Amino acid sequence: MMQHGGDTFGLGAVVDFSVNLNPLGMPTGVAEALRAQVDAFAAYPDPQCRALVAAIAAFAGVPAAWIVPTAGASDLFVRIGMALKPRRACIVPPEFSGYAHAVRLCGGTVSAQMAGAQIRFVSRPNNPAGMVMTLDEVGACLDECERQGAHLVLDEAFLDFTDAPSAVALCAAHPRLIVARSLTKMYAIAGLRLGYGICADTELGARLRAGGAEWAVSTPAQLAGVAALADTTWVARTRAFVAEQRARLAAGLARCGMEHISGEANFLLFRSPLPLFAPLLQRGFLVRACESFGLDSRWCRVAVRTEQDNAALLAAIHDVMRKHGM
Repeated sequence: MMQHGGDTFGLGAVVDFSVNLNPLGMPTGVAEALRAQVDAFAAYPDPQCRALVAAIAAFAGVPAAWIVPTAGASDLFVRIGMALKPRRACIVPPEFSGYAHAVRLCGGTVSAQMAGAQIRFVSRPNNPAGMVMTLDEVGACLDECERQGAHLVLDEAFLDFTDAPSAVALCAAHPRLIVARSLTKMYAIAGLRLGYGICADTELGARLRAGGAEWAVSTPAQLAGVAALADTTWVARTRAFVAEQRARLAAGLARCGMEHISGEANFLLFRSPLPLFAPLLQRGFLVRACESFGLDSRWCRVAVRTEQDNAALLAAIHDVMRKHGM
């Protein structure tokens, strides 16, 4: 069973609901920037990501020294593990499996209990459920971490699809907070691998920047990031589209007899009376199986895609249920 979504290679023609990228696709400005500067791809990328860091600092409203550019958020999680070397990490399921992978890669163990942990990983919104912790809840989590000298890694990879404020504003008062952000989901550039971390502990930030492969963030990724952050209307347009389609998809899942979680992100988690991964794949739809999140095989996570794609998925689910007499 695949641990992540998006592995459509070798499956033939499928509609991929297993990854949660912007259904509107890549912004025109990003595509134009990549085409216009293709000759720059022949040279090594800027190892300090200077233009990208400046763009992120302006976007996030934080000092450039707080920013750690990475080849996707997963790269950041591994860097955190290598820098902090936690003997134990607290990860309360359901959560993204990449956190545990990063901890174990660095020789640590994972527990759902905070006692004895040197680091806690939390996704906001939760992946796979889509629910968003309030800033007060984040603050309480930070207080618990700080009481025992632990770091909190807050994964906001999908937060831009919601109306919730970022927890980056808490970084100044909480140097043990590391906020992970991603540009690949909102701007549909997952193939370029681009994310970043924000941490007010500049000594730790320096270790995180030095802890990855040299030239980890490619020139195309840096250019795409600068162009993406310059688009001031894309996020609002996307949120409106996703909110409408998410509501329609949720209503359709309910009509099919699915029990869904009312999340706020660009995906939905639902439970079926029977496992759906295999029968939907047979019908040309790849959904996210949720065993790696700590859930059983009846749970699926599906992306919010276009109205046409969402309707086709619902028709396929209805067909599966009908053939099983449900």
